[in-house]
Amino acid sequence: MPNQIIFRADASVEIGTGHIMRCLTLAQALQQQGHHVQFICRQLPGNLIQWLQDEKQMPVHPLPPDINLQTDADLTQAFLKDQSVDWVVVDHYALDATWESVVKAATQNLMAIDDLANRSHEVDVMLNQNLMEKGPAAYQGWVPDTCQVLCGPQYALLRPVFASYRKPLPQKSAPPSHLLMSFGGSDPTGESLKAIQAVGPLTAEGITLETIVGLTNPRAQEINAMATQYANIHCYDYVDNMAQKMATAHLFIGAGGTTSWERCCLGLPSVILSLADNQTEICQSLHHVGAAHYLGVAHQTSAHDIQAAVMTYMNDPSALITMSNAASALVDGQGCSRVIQVMREIEQSNHKEGLTV
Repeated sequence: MPNQIIFRADASVEIGTGHIMRCLTLAQALQQQGHHVQFICRQLPGNLIQWLQDEKQMPVHPLPPDINLQTDADLTQAFLKDQSVDWVVVDHYALDATWESVVKAATQNLMAIDDLANRSHEVDVMLNQNLMEKGPAAYQGWVPDTCQVLCGPQYALLRPVFASYRKPLPQKSAPPSHLLMSFGGSDPTGESLKAIQAVGPLTAEGITLETIVGLTNPRAQEINAMATQYANIHCYDYVDNMAQKMATAHLFIGAGGTTSWERCCLGLPSVILSLADNQTEICQSLHHVGAAHYLGVAHQTSAHDIQAAVMTYMNDPSALITMSNAASALVDGQGCSRVIQVMREIEQSNHKEGLTV
């Protein structure tokens, strides 16, 4: 019998789109196996509710934008009580054990997706797909003893298309000529403008730059106007074929958020900035293992810094192969299957009908 899985996540100009996007990946994987999925999202400025409904055919139950944690929990629980729910998956930095304890009464199982390991949770599964020095021990004291903690990029939630584009990595180096840039769905700090200033002059030397502006980017018009000053810069609000874009790019410039694992899966070398506190540890860990070139936090990084990094690899393209190999070794693209397998095993251990992997 198909299961009912509810996802609680938000997108906004301030929050960005990463939480929704990684939940969508897991939701689609479950949907493809015949399970019923729905989203619960607040109607914040820059939300993706209409996009989820129209473009991804995902049912969405909207919540008011200005509600506190307790009201959020009460409204979510009230919605869940009207149906038989097997799993709730919550991906939200503002929600913790207080919210989860209320919602848990209306679902069989509860999973949290997190990057921070900085607050208490009342969940059956904790998923953190980032490189973590402490691993599952980082959640000791934050989750119940019975909670199954899944840590590391082997659990990275990637769409199947990324695994399909994995290929043997090049062994011969050539200067990067095709660059790909993205600072997330909203680019809250305006880094796209900075990066175009950096790369624009290099287009005269044969560099081509593809820029993913973002669905909720408030500076989209300004970015597009700046890009028109250069013949070889092409802008897109959103692309459905990001895996193909990454597979054909030589170097990526952008944020060190959740798409880092997509780039790693395809062995795409990256020059990255941290746009928010939750991205800094990801950026630092990737830099530490040689899987990316981390320039620093965005507000301390200049267009000159970005340009200098790109020119480093134009002058020493062999370094791109080293970075590509390090990145590819981290992620194989099978994270969704591993997470769903854990969900199924938990249901089996509770003597309930499990998910089918």
